[in-house]
Amino acid sequence: MEIRVINLNKAFGSHAVLKDINMVFPDGKRTVIMGDSGCGKTTLLRILMGLETSDSGEIVGAPGNVASAQYEVVGAAPNNAAGAADNFERAQHEVVSAPGNVASAQYEVVGAAGNAARTQHDVVGAPGNAAHTQREATCMPKHISAVFQEDRLMEDFSVISNIAFAAEKSVTTKVILRHLDEVDLRDSAWQCVRELSGGMKRRVAIVRAIVAKKELLLLDEPLKGLDEQTRERVAAYIRRHSDGVTTIMVTHDIDEAPIMDAAVIRMNKPAKSVTMRV
Repeated sequence: MEIRVINLNKAFGSHAVLKDINMVFPDGKRTVIMGDSGCGKTTLLRILMGLETSDSGEIVGAPGNVASAQYEVVGAAPNNAAGAADNFERAQHEVVSAPGNVASAQYEVVGAAGNAARTQHDVVGAPGNAAHTQREATCMPKHISAVFQEDRLMEDFSVISNIAFAAEKSVTTKVILRHLDEVDLRDSAWQCVRELSGGMKRRVAIVRAIVAKKELLLLDEPLKGLDEQTRERVAAYIRRHSDGVTTIMVTHDIDEAPIMDAAVIRMNKPAKSVTMRV
């Protein structure tokens, strides 16, 4: 089923960021949202994730029946983790402190060993208050994987541990290494993330999102900071592993839309009374 954004509005104080936005994202297809900075692209993604509330409007559709908007967002590292030894043969990972207000939402690491339970609000390491969105989201997918504008990695852990942290238990070392090889990071698999360059960290964040279980993949300027050759290689990697997955990517770079082989939605600044279908 497609995802439909219906008459969505969002303002921060007196500044309207989204006004009467209507969009349709086809099920299992890639869509690129293009627009200048400040037109509301990131705000729209955050509303889709359940990390931001709209002032009015509705988001409907997608696989699964999660009528109460129970979200699972993989892609943002928590502040602290206990028992996360750099033995990625599934060390016991437990979220101790997640950013933002977790008092009204139970945070849980999905894919960490020994943690098979599911809470009502499975938001993986995502900041903010996730216990909302019942008003604006109906039947959204439970498993959402994301690449944020910031890499949001655990700097003191290895590359492979960062990816294993968000992956399901069935994802083996061999599988993760194969993914890293596709983005030219295999030789850095055991390296501490804080030792990596910005472009290398970006690729780790992308691989983490791709490897994680997902029904919806949200990408906020995933290719930023990559040189042209690396960008094309990573774009090809994303295309290969997002076939059949509803994927929404935002960018302000007109050159990125064609290499993603995706339908394009253009948002203007400010976004006012926009009705679009791809």
